[in-house]
Amino acid sequence: MILAAASLYAGGGFGRWSSILAVAINVIAQFAFFPAYPLWSLLVIGASLVILWALTLG
Repeated sequence: MILAAASLYAGGGFGRWSSILAVAINVIAQFAFFPAYPLWSLLVIGASLVILWALTLG
């Protein structure tokens, strides 16, 4: 993640694609926590979708 962040900061493609992959995995993983923490899961999914939107536009 540190390499992805550095690459993303420098404008590299590796950082963008690895960050998109990490955010997508996080969104899928939040569905496992949904029965225990529904509000928190919805907030994290929403924030992740905003991040995903920003990564794909850039």
